[in-house]
Amino acid sequence: MGIFIDFTLALLIFLSPSFVFGIGSVEGKTGFFDLNILDHVLASEPERKLSLNKLGLNALAKLVNSEEERAFLQKLDHVSIVKHEFEYGNYLVIDDALIEVDRDLVVKGWNPVLMRRLDKQFSAIYLKFNQELSVVGVVVIALEGDKVLLGNMVGTLTQKEINQIGHYFEIDELKKLEYK
Repeated sequence: MGIFIDFTLALLIFLSPSFVFGIGSVEGKTGFFDLNILDHVLASEPERKLSLNKLGLNALAKLVNSEEERAFLQKLDHVSIVKHEFEYGNYLVIDDALIEVDRDLVVKGWNPVLMRRLDKQFSAIYLKFNQELSVVGVVVIALEGDKVLLGNMVGTLTQKEINQIGHYFEIDELKKLEYK
């Protein structure tokens, strides 16, 4: 995966308060997780929101030069990213809400593969498997300072692709992850 995808996604999410591209719902898909879970806790809409379904991902894939990146984007069914900002004094409320999100994910069959908590920072990655033990969803949660970022990728991914994501983002737990 390359710099172009990073730049494009960053541009979309940070320049537009809400960017939704595509038609249709993925809510029934196994790897989908509703990222609007903090809206009630913060009593406000997210600061930034990006939602690309299959149509939007295929359009983005046509813009990248790398065949590997193109193939990866075309395998995905949906990508959502939500960014919330909150008053720093509400940190404990947000932290408690993220603990509830963690419980909800685990109860719904998501497998935590990374969880870090350090000095008012929290990050976690969860994978959802289908019956064939292929990854069909990824959820990313990051809390730092007065910002929370939630991400969800829906699509069937191989162990090699999950490991490549780990290499790309320098996440040791994903680089070494073996699940088959």
